[in-house]
Amino acid sequence: MPTNHYDVIVLGDDFSGLVAATLCARRGLRVLLATTTRAPASYQIGPYRLPVEPLPLVGLSSPAVRRVLDELHFQHLLKRKLRTAQPAYQLVGPDVRISVDADDAVLLRELERELPGGGGAAERFLGAAEQASHVGALLDPVFSMDIAVPPTGFWERREIGRTADRLEDEAAGWDGTLESDLGRAFFGLPAVFGTSCDPTALGPVSRARVFTEWRQGIARLPGDWEALRAIFLDKFTSHNGEVRAVEPQSLSTSWGKVTGLVVEGGEELGAGQLVAALPVSELLPLCDRKLGKRIAEVAEGTDVAAYRYTFNLVLDGVGVPEGMGSQVLVVGDPAAPLHGDNALAVFVDQPDGEARVAITVQAICPAPDGGAGPALDDALASLRVGVRERLEGVMPFYTDHVRLAHSPNEWAAAEGHKGDTERAQIAAPRPLWRPVAEPLLGVAGLPYQIGVKQLTLASTQVLPGLGLEGEMAAGWCAAKIVCEASGKKKDYLKDEVLTVGRG
Repeated sequence: MPTNHYDVIVLGDDFSGLVAATLCARRGLRVLLATTTRAPASYQIGPYRLPVEPLPLVGLSSPAVRRVLDELHFQHLLKRKLRTAQPAYQLVGPDVRISVDADDAVLLRELERELPGGGGAAERFLGAAEQASHVGALLDPVFSMDIAVPPTGFWERREIGRTADRLEDEAAGWDGTLESDLGRAFFGLPAVFGTSCDPTALGPVSRARVFTEWRQGIARLPGDWEALRAIFLDKFTSHNGEVRAVEPQSLSTSWGKVTGLVVEGGEELGAGQLVAALPVSELLPLCDRKLGKRIAEVAEGTDVAAYRYTFNLVLDGVGVPEGMGSQVLVVGDPAAPLHGDNALAVFVDQPDGEARVAITVQAICPAPDGGAGPALDDALASLRVGVRERLEGVMPFYTDHVRLAHSPNEWAAAEGHKGDTERAQIAAPRPLWRPVAEPLLGVAGLPYQIGVKQLTLASTQVLPGLGLEGEMAAGWCAAKIVCEASGKKKDYLKDEVLTVGRG
């Protein structure tokens, strides 16, 4: 017998699950957020507080994000906290340093100055940027509708189908205009670091959408992921949501539907609906044979293709070149794959009171044949060496000004730290998923519903081609599905308040 019963249990730590939990609590359901990891979003070494992973906030004006922020009344709160730098970001390549600006005239001047060869190359790049904006905008009507994406029923599939064919054709046409290796890197790098997809399999829709969002401006929230999660958790608990760290043992099932969660010690928590906000590889061990087989069939092929690696530096301010932007995307050889030390994302924080600057670097590590474990540890150690060498081309002589160097993803001591030198991994690197065959709208992955009653998926694997926007959208759609199944409509809380007021 369950020791406690909830309308919804959200199991896992993917941000989309926190979004879904907060929306469900806001709409009047009794919700338990059952977290499963102990990995922090930031960590302390000596006097420095460093991120496990940076958070470039983009797409805040997109319909998928705006409907979440509006319902939770977060728009003004974020505006007070966010920092937005100009230009949006810089692209650094061989003999090229382009400041990517939202203004066409400014971007054209940059392109004319930096692109080799002339012959209208700058105009072609600008034309491709404008076409990318057009392709990306084709997703807006889909996320403006009160439907789940990916769809869960006939009518939703019909509505999305009206956009899908046109989007596919226009995205393919835009992709065909990218003639040079530099052009493909120019438009592809934001999606490499702004989505949860295998960088070698990114489709044109993802690349066009994410490039356009990055070009419109990148905001930084002090505290990155830790601060964003804190904002949602505060709203969640203010609506009587419960948070509990658990060691899940199994899902409870009865007559083909999920009825709850069994945690360490044998305690059973009942649930009217269960939202799985974790990778299916972590969900499968919790399932019985029949349920596990069904999930495995749906998730076939969506395994880990690569990992996003984080490397933190603290430099004396003089080690940062003059004119270096707050967000810099680096490519060594545009003709080579955009992973390993060939492609970097560099996020530069503001100087502290002692003129020290924290810099977070990200790179993509392809999944080794040996999988996670020693093979991945060796790959990350090798990648760190290549990353540091690549940085020399962006920040010459930076090594003379290093106060601290450390990766939260490795079992390695911090360089430059004279205190505790214990080798420890703060958090595993973020996995990037191999996409499903022919992803819906070029961005979707796993469905929300897999034919098991009262179980809804809501993780980075649902809309991996959209990054943060995809996690917000997946959280909103999962909440919509759960609330409708529980008899609560989207505006349930508002309707209740108005009804009471009339009485």
